[in-house]
Amino acid sequence: MDTVGAGKEIREAIADPSPECQEKAWNIVIPLVEKLKRCYEHSLELERIVPKLLGQLVGGRLNPTQHLETQQALVKQLAEILEFVLKFDEYKMKTPAIQNDFSYYRRIASRQRLDQTNEMIISTELANRMSLFYAHATPMLKVLSEATSKFVQDNSDNVDNTTETLGTMAKVCLRMLENP
Repeated sequence: MDTVGAGKEIREAIADPSPECQEKAWNIVIPLVEKLKRCYEHSLELERIVPKLLGQLVGGRLNPTQHLETQQALVKQLAEILEFVLKFDEYKMKTPAIQNDFSYYRRIASRQRLDQTNEMIISTELANRMSLFYAHATPMLKVLSEATSKFVQDNSDNVDNTTETLGTMAKVCLRMLENP
């Protein structure tokens, strides 16, 4: 996700409420909001996929070490999800334009809904959910953490196996970092 933001255009549109300035800012904000929507939808996919992935990694009769040895592709997928989550959240924390652009979109969209002049790219309900998502400092990590916690709650018989498997994965990653 590479976005500079629409700060300059938004400031100009606020300072000069002419239709030209408003349209210029709106046209720059729309693709950015579409990216934010795709990222939010990706978080919903993570919420759905992570429990299934964990179920495969900790279920059955294998111990954690055997799971990690025999299911390396799944372990790699989980590691890639974690890497994505951390990179996304790092970028989000370094980019205040994300929330500023989205706030501007919501303000203008609200006005346009009153005027009934344009079709919105996202519904009010979705905009509200996205706003709550992006309000967190680390929104993707929150989704991953909640999905993992829910998996543990729903699979209380596998808590030890889940904890041991994730702990073993963390130790392996640490060793890899210590001995490149």
